[in-house]
Amino acid sequence: MIGGDGGTGKTTLALQLGVSCVSGDGWFNLPVNRCNVIYLSAEDPGDEVHYRLEQITKHRPVPPDELRRLTLIDLAGKDATLASFDRGGSLKPTQLSNQIEEIARERVAGCIIFDAVADFFGGNENERREVRAFVGFLRGLAMRLNAAVIFLAHPSVDGIKTGRGYSGSTHWNNAVRSRLYFTNRSKAKEDEDGPPTDLDTRILELAKSNRSRRGEQIPLFWLDGRFVVSSSGAPGNSKNDGEADELFLHLLSTANAQGLEVSPYPSRSFAPASLAKLSGTKTIGKGALERAMHRLIEQRRIRVEKFGPPSKQRSRLVAEPPATSSSAAG
Repeated sequence: MIGGDGGTGKTTLALQLGVSCVSGDGWFNLPVNRCNVIYLSAEDPGDEVHYRLEQITKHRPVPPDELRRLTLIDLAGKDATLASFDRGGSLKPTQLSNQIEEIARERVAGCIIFDAVADFFGGNENERREVRAFVGFLRGLAMRLNAAVIFLAHPSVDGIKTGRGYSGSTHWNNAVRSRLYFTNRSKAKEDEDGPPTDLDTRILELAKSNRSRRGEQIPLFWLDGRFVVSSSGAPGNSKNDGEADELFLHLLSTANAQGLEVSPYPSRSFAPASLAKLSGTKTIGKGALERAMHRLIEQRRIRVEKFGPPSKQRSRLVAEPPATSSSAAG
């Protein structure tokens, strides 16, 4: 479950996850399993979803054959109910749910995203038994398909005020295996009754997980139609940023020439940490190099390259050759 107030950008966040899955690239520096994805939109019409995808892939080009692994199903303005409940409280799947499962099998989908759950849930979100039955219904779908099932949800007013992100019955939180909460408020800096200090900043928090520590946060910010990771530490001035960029490029070129493979994702070969050890200077450390890495990827001065056998591909950073002038001297 990914919860977040309307307008925070849950759809873009989830679409970025879909693009990461079909391309095999990381999602905000987190590794993902490469798989086919089905994205069902019951809120935004198809044209809007395609526009958002264009904004995402404009900065992160994805080959057409990979992007075709992402199937969009437009249910905006239609009855998207997956299951309803009879007078006795028993769950009754709809024909649409059967059609979706058939499509998922045909596409061999490894991830199915429902946007948003209020449009797919045909019960009372405050009724614990119905919520539990519906989440169990989705879990059964996930188990039959051996796929991840993710749904987006709007928190209630109380869920927003408390910062818990609950929507209706607390069983939405109790029944799911993992819950992310997406907000534009930083718990460390927010004014309880005031607006967020920066409308472009977001926090993606792991509110619940059965396999990892809850409370972990990823700071993000909105940039030209998509979200990017906000590097830790205070931003430097443009002069220092330029020095960090040039140092990162120099160190990466040196590493490439020596056959040293550094990764854009947190790991033992994480580029900022590995290159910081080579820098020979303490004035530009890991934090500044990490911010430089994100800038250089955005500027396409460095790129992420896949290598290794198809069954175990990895990612490494490669410096792009400097552009040469096409004009002739004379």
